Amino acid sequence: MESVTVCRFCGRTIDGAFIFCPWCGISRINGEPAFQEDSPVFQRLEELHEKGMSGRITKMEETLNELEKELIRFMEAPKKNEQYI
Repeated sequence: MESVTVCRFCGRTIDGAFIFCPWCGISRINGEPAFQEDSPVFQRLEELHEKGMSGRITKMEETLNELEKELIRFMEAPKKNEQYI
């Protein structure tokens, strides 16, 4: 059986071979985080996330605009029953 240990920072059980805690990212050796929050990797991930959200919002706006146009056409179309009255 492989060795397990407890993370000094978060207290969760981790594999003894791990250098960084998979739960909190703290190094078992020096107690420092695996990544800094201002890391270029995190900045790029944030940019990609924002771009994806922006794209989804734009697509939703376009869909809502199309639905609104369709609803207006539906509301303006003469009803079948009104034609014979």
